[in-house]
Amino acid sequence: MYTILIVDDSPMIVDVFVAMLERGGYKAITAFSGEECLETLRSAAPDLVLLDIMMEPMDGWETLEQIKADPEINKIPVLMLTAKPLTPDEADRYGPFIEDYILKPT
Repeated sequence: MYTILIVDDSPMIVDVFVAMLERGGYKAITAFSGEECLETLRSAAPDLVLLDIMMEPMDGWETLEQIKADPEINKIPVLMLTAKPLTPDEADRYGPFIEDYILKPT
């Protein structure tokens, strides 16, 4: 069974993704901030991270940079969650570090 870490500061969005993933046969674990994501990645080894972009105080891009800078966790694939399509600048800057992005419900 694959484990997916869902990172979003909106409990409602997290609940939606947890329900969808568990229905699909995946194990879902959660974090509600960038810092909690980094802590969770050091104690659990998910197969994939779904990472929200717009979070405070550490946004998803900063969290992604810290994930990819850490040799212990930088091989874990990351999909970004966003309410809007990536800008060309975001795609150029971060595209090499993510698998893709998912538009989330607003």
